[in-house]
Amino acid sequence: MIDPFAGHLAISSVNFAEVVTKLVESGATGSEIERILAPVGLEVFDADRALAFEAAALRTVTRPFGLSLGDRFALALALRLHLPVLTADQNWGRLDLAVPIVLIR
Repeated sequence: MIDPFAGHLAISSVNFAEVVTKLVESGATGSEIERILAPVGLEVFDADRALAFEAAALRTVTRPFGLSLGDRFALALALRLHLPVLTADQNWGRLDLAVPIVLIR
């Protein structure tokens, strides 16, 4: 399901750190992580002050669904860039936000 988006993926630096952390926890080295992620074509956007405020503002609407701070950064970036969000979390499909939610499984 992600293939149609390959090469056109945006991610916040907060969420990128989450991805890299999971790879480190699985035993991957820095060079292995670069090799794994390079073909995905992620464009990493800095988590700036405005994005932090937007992520914080999403707390009220996302709280009933148990979304984390990282989840809210992903949503805030999608709202900023007017892009859909890809997620495996079924709860996101119940959100009422001005961003398309694409469930990948």
